Amino acid sequence: MSLQISHILLPTDFSEISDKALPFALELAKRNKASITMMHTIEEPYDFAPMLEDIRKQVNRKVKTLFKDKLEEIAKRSEYSELDIDTSIQNGRVSLAILEEAKLSKADLIVMGTTGATGLQKVLFGSNASEIILQSKVPVLVVPKNSGYNGLEHITFLTDYNDGDLNALQETADIAGLFNSKITVLHIAKERNLKTETMHRGFIDMVTKQLNYKDMDFELVIQNNFIAGVADFLETKTTSLITMVRYKKPFFSKLLSRNHSKELGFYSKLPLLVLMGE
Repeated sequence: MSLQISHILLPTDFSEISDKALPFALELAKRNKASITMMHTIEEPYDFAPMLEDIRKQVNRKVKTLFKDKLEEIAKRSEYSELDIDTSIQNGRVSLAILEEAKLSKADLIVMGTTGATGLQKVLFGSNASEIILQSKVPVLVVPKNSGYNGLEHITFLTDYNDGDLNALQETADIAGLFNSKITVLHIAKERNLKTETMHRGFIDMVTKQLNYKDMDFELVIQNNFIAGVADFLETKTTSLITMVRYKKPFFSKLLSRNHSKELGFYSKLPLLVLMGE
């Protein structure tokens, strides 16, 4: 199944962290000929209910001004001046508002900035980004605060050979093709044995037969700890983007449930694209 991106949702709070996601959204929109909805969510101060309407009007005026400035800034860049970009202001809880906007706007992809890894499990990606990744019906690209857009020369796809990997790898190849990226398919195994080698070779054969993407290689890393294995690999390979499947995998639950302060350093620097794999 190919990944067709015609509309991108770009949540923003107008912070420096949110701005990190902007060039990724703009480039993906340009190369896919897609439109963008930039949205901001106003979390209402329920403790001041009698003043709520006045506060809402004031904040809305400020947000509209910020949107106007941001759109003017984008329009000054000739490569993006023709993009179709609209804006949306929602009220309520941030993560729920983003998920609802993605549904209403029929977004194919959510691109958002995140606080990145700090070694503390509750703020690994930021609570909003984590909730959106877990509940979104469409792929989510999270861009940490310490990353920057320099093209997508090399994409690393994480696999454990489970259901959905082939579809997700095809979707990764769809994006890679837009940027002429190299793809490395990475599997972390606890030990090297006949079963591991057989599964690795079998997956390579299946991908080679079913996917038509030439610039792709495969790596098998032996490491008892999955996250440490990914970190070890990324120390030796320059990567622009990590992609992985959300469902039917232990990957994401491991990232959210444990504290790997040393190993998780790369997650504060590299964008992560979470695919549905369905």
